[in-house]
Amino acid sequence: MVPVEVRKIIVESRAKGIPAEEIRKVTGVSLSAINNIVTNYKKRGTLEGNYPGRQPKITKEQRKAMIKLVKEKPDITINEIIEELNLPIKKSRVSKILLEEKMYLKKSRFVQQNGKIKE
Repeated sequence: MVPVEVRKIIVESRAKGIPAEEIRKVTGVSLSAINNIVTNYKKRGTLEGNYPGRQPKITKEQRKAMIKLVKEKPDITINEIIEELNLPIKKSRVSKILLEEKMYLKKSRFVQQNGKIKE
């Protein structure tokens, strides 16, 4: 992983026309990494690295809507949550999200761990 400061030096040097081989000697970064950094900067306009990974199936807005729905309707079931919000996730994921928010199903109600309905 090449630090952002070094990436900045690489991009600026290439913009000035300095050959990649010379940049390699100074920075110690491989030629392929230099080319990738410059290419990614041109495509995305950022020096941050490309961190691949699985994209979330629901957006932050959908997640907030789920929490709001449970607050408004504490007796709602997981299936009803998925249907009302048209969520593309499984029941187990909805359950995990609610647990992350300190809400869990008990006697058909989502409650905080202290036993009170989450407001």
